[in-house]
Order: sequence, then C-alpha cells, then structure tokens
Amino acid sequence: MATNSVPAHGEEIQQAILQMADLLQRLATPTPINQEKVLESLSTNMIEFVFDPDNGITFEKWFARYSDLFDNDARNLDDAAKVRLLLRKLDHASHSRYVNYILPRLPKDIQFIDTVSTLKKIFGTSTSVFNKRFQCLQLVKSEAEDIISYGGKVNRACEEFEFAKVSIDHFKCLVFVCGLKASRYADVRARLLSRMEGETANAPVTLQTLIDEFQRLVNLKADTTLIEKPSVLKHVVHSISEKKEHQSQRPSKAKGKQLPSTPCWQCGQVHYVRDCPFSDHRCKTCNRVGHKEGYCGCIKKSPGVPEGSPW
Repeated sequence: MATNSVPAHGEEIQQAILQMADLLQRLATPTPINQEKVLESLSTNMIEFVFDPDNGITFEKWFARYSDLFDNDARNLDDAAKVRLLLRKLDHASHSRYVNYILPRLPKDIQFIDTVSTLKKIFGTSTSVFNKRFQCLQLVKSEAEDIISYGGKVNRACEEFEFAKVSIDHFKCLVFVCGLKASRYADVRARLLSRMEGETANAPVTLQTLIDEFQRLVNLKADTTLIEKPSVLKHVVHSISEKKEHQSQRPSKAKGKQLPSTPCWQCGQVHYVRDCPFSDHRCKTCNRVGHKEGYCGCIKKSPGVPEGSPW
C-alpha cells in the first residue's frame, strides 16, 4: 500500500505544476481588447468640445481636463484609436474646421501627438503675452463676485502672466508701454509692442531699447511734418496774395485825404477826376481821349469842372 501511494502522490504534484505553468502562460499573454467598446466607454465620460474663445474655452483647456484619461484609461488603445476618440468629441463646426485645415491629409494619417498640437493651434487663444500680462495688472473684484471666484481669476491670470519667463527688463518694458496712454502715442505704442513681440535671444529688448525707439519714431514723425510744411506755407502765401490783390481792387482812403462823395465821371471809380488813370485813355467806342469805354455820354461834363470837385 505504501509502495503504491508514492507514485500517485508524485502524479498529483506533476499535474499541479502543469496547471500552474498553463495559468502563468495565459496571464503572460495579453487578452485582445475590443477597442470600439473601450472607445464607446471612454467617450461617454467626456463632454463635447465647442470652441468659445470669448469665454476662454480653448482646446488646450478642454484637453487638459482629459489628459489623464488619455494617459491612463486609454493607454491600451493604439495611436489611431486615440485619434478617433479625440475627434469624436469635437463638435461639427470644430471637426469640419480641423479636417479642412489638414487637407490633403486625412485625420488617420496624423499621429495622436501631432493631432493634439494642431488642434491647440487652431482652437487656441490669439491673445498676446503682453495682453495677458496687462489684463492681469488690471484685475479688480466686482461687487457681485464672491471671493473664491475672484481668487481663482487672480490665480489663473497670474499663471498666464508667466512670471518664470519675466525678467526685470521685461517688467520695465511692460510698465513703460502701459504708461503711454495718450491718443497721440497710438502709433508709437503699436511700434513698441511689435518690437517687444519680436524679441529674440540675439536681439533682446530692454527699457533703453524702447526709449531709443520712442525717440527715433518721434524724430521720424517730426521730419515727416517738416517735409509737409513747404506745401502748407505755399498755400498760406497764395491765400495772402489773393487777399491782398482783392483788397487792392477796393477803393481805399488815402491817409489824410477825403474821397469825393460821387464817382469819377471818366471811369466810374471813387476818386477825383485829376487822379483818374483814364485821362489820357482813348476810348475805343467813340475814339475820343479822356474817358473809359462806356462813359462816352459823360464827356460833355468835362468843361468848366472846378478843381476839387468829383466832376
């Protein structure tokens, strides 16, 4: 009995070892997953993305909400499945805009990481860094706003300020440009902001850079005005000349002289006959000397006209 029980016990051990090996092999072999079922399950846990930049709803903020889902819950999905899941949650307008942007390529031709990058670019904010920093410095709590909401708004604005990237020179430039509030500085402000946005490692922008640029722009404007001045002066001189010519045609009173009360019979102007410029003029109408054309009928009044009389 004892002799027969030993082999039986050995067979049981051997059988157990085989079962253990089979179990380990099955555990080591990944179980095929139904990707469509996983996609459907994950999709129900995500809200649809609708681009609304006026209210701060950008793709970057929306995707940040589900970054853990893609990193953990969707880790077993292949790259193409992740792209399908992501695009499935875009609203119709956003999806059409993305598809039109990447033409002639198709969504399946672009990797997941590149798809995310492109969507951030298309549905991102166009606000400049200067604008974000300026708005941060303008924050004020409204009466209807609770302290938690206001604190969150301050926290968000300060994060977007990107203090880690701000040097002392950047802050000086920010304060400098913000102080140029007068309307006459509108063009200058635009040029200075463009200079700040175009800063590179090889061409850093400092407060002295903006001061020099401001002075250069002011000088250019003054030079432009100087070039325009000759034409303005010419117009003024011409106007003055016309005024003088017009005034010279009017009868004027000589200083210390009294003009006659009636016009000169030889020409019709207001002066004495002795001063008439038509005294030696030959009339083309009657061919007689001593009067202007059109005053031929007055020539009979010339004899016996006393000195000092308008006649």
